[in-house]
Amino acid sequence: MNAVPENILPSVLLVDDDELVLEVMVDQLSAFCHCSAATDGHRALEMLEKGKFDVVVSDQVMPRMSGDELLASVYQRWPHVQRILITGYADLTSVIRAVNRGKITHYLSKPWTALQLVEAVQAAHQIVMERRAQTEQYVQASKERGQALQALEEGRQFLHELVGLRPRPGLRAKSAGKAKLLRAFSQGEPALIEPCDLD
Repeated sequence: MNAVPENILPSVLLVDDDELVLEVMVDQLSAFCHCSAATDGHRALEMLEKGKFDVVVSDQVMPRMSGDELLASVYQRWPHVQRILITGYADLTSVIRAVNRGKITHYLSKPWTALQLVEAVQAAHQIVMERRAQTEQYVQASKERGQALQALEEGRQFLHELVGLRPRPGLRAKSAGKAKLLRAFSQGEPALIEPCDLD
């Protein structure tokens, strides 16, 4: 397994009521992720409210809040955060609830291997990156569309003003005066030129 460049490391929240298990997961993931840990679901939700995470990895059986309940809440409140469930019990019902309510990305059973955990987290982070890129493309396309619409509106207003132009007051009178003087000079008639602004 190759370490991931520091600038693109996913931020992962690990949740388990067993601190020894948390230490193992941190040790397995530290070269590939920025790891934070919580020992129960309520603490995990508090950390999610205050920080930014890409992936949540949660044990299923915990006091006060089960893993599937936590991941369902994460999905409802932070749907962009990907969710992984770990359990040591052959509880198919809990897994089904986690899939249906928490939309989990991966499910791992205890005991897992370091490779399995790393690959699950990296796959979940890949989903985050792809969706983030799609969002950025959508925002950029919307921005460009807005700029194009603004340019079209400015062009429409310019054409409207151009078509609706009318001679300014006094412009026609000045033009008539100039024409009269030119005709007089062309016919050899003397013309009295009074100081005036013919421009």
